Formats: sequence, C-alpha cells, structure tokens
Amino acid sequence: MDHWKIAKAEMNRAALARLNQNEGMARVCARRASGWAIKGFLSANKIPIPTPNAFALLNNEKVRSVMPIEVQTTLDHLTQRIDVNHQLPGGIDLLKETNEMIKILQKLSIKRPSHGK
Repeated sequence: MDHWKIAKAEMNRAALARLNQNEGMARVCARRASGWAIKGFLSANKIPIPTPNAFALLNNEKVRSVMPIEVQTTLDHLTQRIDVNHQLPGGIDLLKETNEMIKILQKLSIKRPSHGK
C-alpha cells in the first residue's frame, strides 16, 4: 500500500473542497491525509501502527512521541476544535501545514541503502 500516494490524493480532495468553499470537508480531507502520512512514516520506520483511524493516530501519545519536532504544531492544529463560526482560530491553514507535514515525514521515511549490510 502506498501511504504517500493516498495522502496526496486526500490533499487533492482537500484542495478541491476548498475551491468549492467547503472548508469543513477540506479539514476532514487534511486530517485523513495526515493519517496516511503518519502510517507511511511509522511503516517506513518499522513502528507498529496502533490504529487505522487518522484522528486516533493524531491523538495517540506513543505516535506523537516518535513524530519529528517539526510536525508537532501541525499535529496540534489538526486536532484543534473549530470555533462557533466553524473556523480554526488564528488563521491556521491546515492544508498548507498538512502538505508541509507530508513532505517532512516522507523525506524522513526514505530508505537509505544498507551498503552491503
């Protein structure tokens, strides 16, 4: 299973939802994409995936403990509640942040050759 391909497909759906002014669906797709990216990172690093559920992965303390520091704020934003106006506070752009998180996790998941070992 290509976790990265699925994550990128979800981000394409997120962008389309935003174009259609459906920000709620855009956030849902970004969360699903983040789940696939986390699964890709865990798999590449031979770390067991504790749950298939994206939101549960985002909240799982064991998963968070192995995530790079560069994505911790994005993990927080992906689990943050919307306000009464159905918006995230402070101009948070989940799509931008999630795209960057996917890039970081994928880069850190590239398998390096073992050089004959």
